[in-house]
Order: sequence, then structure tokens, then C-alpha cells
Amino acid sequence: MTSATLVHTSFPVTSSSRPRPSLHCEPIYRNHSPNPSTTNPITTNPAATMETLYSAISYANKYHYEAYGVRYLYIDGISEAVGFVPEYFVQSMVWDPQLFSLPPAAFEGCATREIFIRTDFLPERLLPERLLPERPPERRGLTTFRNSSDITRCCEFAFNKLVRDNSANSNFPSLTKWSATELDRREISSVYLFNSHLRDIRIPTPLRGFLGILTVGVHLNVYSKDTGEYRIWVARRASGPEYSYPGMLDQIVAGGMDPEDRDHELLVPLRTLIREAREEVGLEIDERTRAVFVPGTETRPRREIGKAVRISHITFFDKKDPRTGELNEHQLEPGVRIIYDLELTSEYYPQPNEPSIDSIMAMDVSQVKESLSQEGEWKPNCGLVMLEFLVRHQLVNMNNDRHYDRIMEGLRPRIPFQFANCWRDRISG
Repeated sequence: MTSATLVHTSFPVTSSSRPRPSLHCEPIYRNHSPNPSTTNPITTNPAATMETLYSAISYANKYHYEAYGVRYLYIDGISEAVGFVPEYFVQSMVWDPQLFSLPPAAFEGCATREIFIRTDFLPERLLPERLLPERPPERRGLTTFRNSSDITRCCEFAFNKLVRDNSANSNFPSLTKWSATELDRREISSVYLFNSHLRDIRIPTPLRGFLGILTVGVHLNVYSKDTGEYRIWVARRASGPEYSYPGMLDQIVAGGMDPEDRDHELLVPLRTLIREAREEVGLEIDERTRAVFVPGTETRPRREIGKAVRISHITFFDKKDPRTGELNEHQLEPGVRIIYDLELTSEYYPQPNEPSIDSIMAMDVSQVKESLSQEGEWKPNCGLVMLEFLVRHQLVNMNNDRHYDRIMEGLRPRIPFQFANCWRDRISG
């Protein structure tokens, strides 16, 4: 395993009067640390003999805060940060001044830079005629509304207009591709805010990385211990310009939450898992019992292979590099990933069920560790999920990794999004 540079990024409090969260790490898994009374004593200098998997942490957290390199994105009148927009996108994109307010750049001694999504407009075509007041010509097309439904519509109109205004720019091929897609096939994602009144805001999926919008996803670790040794199933992502993170390793089931994966105001990550398991490897999951089944065939009955257990999570703040793929380079991705484990109780050999998966293989612990030590071998957040599994099962611990404490901090750093640090209050199941 290779050595790693220790990285720690913090978001300082600025001179703005708006409250600002700081990005700092806190120790985690306090109850999972090996008990000194039950572990073998170290007889040599650990710093001199132990290797580390900390590179998986740094590779998934490549964004390093610079006060003059990013702007906080807010909804006008709402104190909760929506995103972090890199200054190079601010300068190169077209922003409709009726929809976005871009205050002047920060002055000396003030590190505050902001963009506001305006909420003092609403397209007339979205309003019943009886609600349109008489206005002079210069004010037609604008009105003022402040309830959550209208704020949601203002945000969605602004996001879609931002895509339209920039889709012809050759520097933004993902926006061009999205705009050229048939309307009913365009991917839409949720904007995750802790404010439950704003839970219905949607955004064109490729726009998230330009605006540094929080992403939320679900991953499933599939493994067995029937021989006394861990056997972990891992997927290899397909290669090609149409795929992100081409050729990298991944969990065999993983995916982002859809806007429909909710029960009223609460998110239901299990529904995401059910859909992704069916689409990616053809598994069926019972939503009530969480039992996982291999579907039956003409010659073999449906059979249970274990239960999916929601067990943990990771957070990260990444800046996408060229290995992400040409559609996503330089974009920011702050994220939360909710983790499920499936310990197999029956023999199972997963097979890819969609073209985005090139192959699926079983690895032992030493193979997993070796792959994690190679930067770029794993999709960044998937590598974090895999490392978190090894830590939680004490396969990586203070006796075999010289940066174990740093790893513990780096798996779940606090990131400057209220939802990311309080998500348990917004989910069900």
C-alpha cells in the first residue's frame, strides 16, 4: 500500500452576517475501536512498519476551500446554503439577472462571495389569470410570492433557464447533452435541504456539479464469511466516453436517490436500494422485511440469500478530476452515502444486469486493500464506502494502519450543508 499526504480542509467563518457552517472532522465509530485488552500488543514501532489506506480518503475529498475561488449559493430569504459554485463557472456561465443575483466580488478583508436565486418573480404562464394584477408594461412577467410552493417553482425555473442559457456552450457538454435529450428521458434530481418546506425542489441532474449541490445516494456491500474468510463482491464499471468513472471499481449495487424515493417529507433510502438492486444485478428486496431474493426461473425457485441492513454512512466533498470523464471534470460534489450491508447466507454469484457494469468479481480482504491503495482504482465515494466497511469490521484498525485515526475522522467529516449533518432526521426505513 502506498503512502498518502494528509489533507484537512476547513471552511472558515467569514465577515458576512449570514451564519456559515465550518467543515471540520469529528471522531467517529468510538464504540468500534478495537479493545486493547483483546488485541495483540505491537512490539515494533508502528509508524515505521505499518502502511495506510488514507489515500482513499484524500482521493474522495479533492476539493480544498479557497475563499476567493467559490461562491455560496442561496435562495433569497433562506439562510441554508444550497450549493458552492466555483468561481470559474461563475465567470464562464450566463446568469439571467432576473433569476439570479450576483453581488460584486468580495472586497479586501471580506471573503464572502454569494449568489442568490431570486424569489421575487414567477412566470405568468404558471399563474391563473385571475391572480395576475394590472401592471405597467415594464413590470409584466414579474410578481412577488414567498410561500414554499412558489419558492420551489422559482428555483426550478431558474435552474432550467440556466441550463438553456448555457447548453450551446461547448465547454459544458453535459448541459448540451441533457438539453438534446427527449423531455421524458431527462434526468432530474432532488435538492437536499434540511428545511422540510423546500423538500420538492428539483434540478437537472448534470447541473448539480456546476453549482456544487449536495448529492445523496445508497450503497450495498455484499459479502460472505462462510469459510471464515471475508469474500467481498465488487463491480468493475464499464469503459467509454458515455460513462462516468470508466473502468473503476464500485459496489455491485449503488445509486443516487430519486425524487420519488420518499414518503411525504421523509426520504426512504430503502426504496432506492430496491430499485438499484433490481436494475443492476436483478435482485429482489422485500420492503417490509428487507429480505433479499434471487428471482426464480423455470428450473429453480426464488430463494432468499440474506437481509439488507442499513448500517452506516459516509460524507465527502470532492472535486472531479479528468478520470471522472469528460462530462464532469472540474465539478464539485459534496455528498452523503447511506450504507447497507448484505451478508450472504446462501451461495450467490451476481451477474451484471445493465451495460454500465463491465464485470463483477469476488475479492478477499488483501485484494480489496491492495486495490484501495491504488489511487484511481476505485470510484472515489465507492472507495470510501469500501474503506468504511473494512474499518467497521475491524479489518483496518489501529494495529495495521498508521493513519487509522485520520481515517476515522475522514470517513465522515462535517461538510457545510445542514442536511448532510442532520440527515437522519429526514429519512424513514
